[in-house]
Parts: sequence; structure tokens; C-alpha cells
Amino acid sequence: PVAQAVLGNWRISGVHRYTSGLPLRVISGQNLFGAGGQPRASYVPGQPLKNPDFDSKTPNKPNNPYINPQAFRRPGNREYGDTPALIPQLRGTMGLNEDIAILKNFYLGSEQRWIEFGASAFNVANRHRLGGIDQNIDSTTFGQVNNPQVNSPREIQFGLKVYF
Repeated sequence: PVAQAVLGNWRISGVHRYTSGLPLRVISGQNLFGAGGQPRASYVPGQPLKNPDFDSKTPNKPNNPYINPQAFRRPGNREYGDTPALIPQLRGTMGLNEDIAILKNFYLGSEQRWIEFGASAFNVANRHRLGGIDQNIDSTTFGQVNNPQVNSPREIQFGLKVYF
């Protein structure tokens, strides 16, 4: 009975979410007449779209852009940009998240009355997701991560419920 009271009636649950990044766009303020408004930039052939030297540990340093600035150029006057509205080969950062919960029932004399103890941990691995990538080629911060974390840090909560 003592071992059952300590080790029995535990429940565990988990939610794991793993998502690839969403496709990004690269925009420009150029149009056919040089007056602004054309939303698309142009590719520079032979350049990787994502910066091969990007370091996620230092995402907001000016010399560490996520998007490779050499891979895109501003279209000239009377030239359409050749990038699509969303570039499937250029994606934002991945989302990795794990949430877990454990619950235990402590019965008080009968199965009609008990206390439920619960502990939940959200983002248990304390992963951070980068966000706010500047996608405007005319910006001085083009390709850089403007927001180093768009998700919540690890959060742990405990709870007690009394059933009677």
C-alpha cells in the first residue's frame, strides 16, 4: 500500500511541435519607372539565399544576417524583380517546442475524495525561436534578425485540485 501510494496513479502527457520555417519574401521599393512600389527584388545568380555563415547564437549582429545580402539585388528602372511573392527555398527559422505534464492522484480514504497534484512545463528544453527577419532589400538592416526571440521561455507551473 505504501509503494502504491508513492509510485502509483502517475500520469504523464506531452505535446511536441516541430515546424519548418515559413517561406520568406524579399521585397524592394523599385517599380518600372523608378518611383517605388514594385514589391519584388531580383536574384543574383550563383549565390546561396541563406547566409552560410549565419550563427543563431548571435542572431542580431549587423555582420551576421540570416538572408544572404549578396543573393539579391534591387531591380533597375523599367525592370521587374524576378523573385516570387514567397520564396520556397528561403524559409524562416524552425520552430521546436516540447511541453510536458505529470499528474498524480492521492486518494483520501475512498475513491470519492482525492487530491490531484500536477506539474506542467512549457518549452521544457527552453528553445528560442528567432523572428523578425528584415526582408526589405532597401533597408540598412536587410537580412538581419530584428527580434531574437518570438516564443516564450521555459515556464513551469504546479497545481493542486481537491475532489470531494
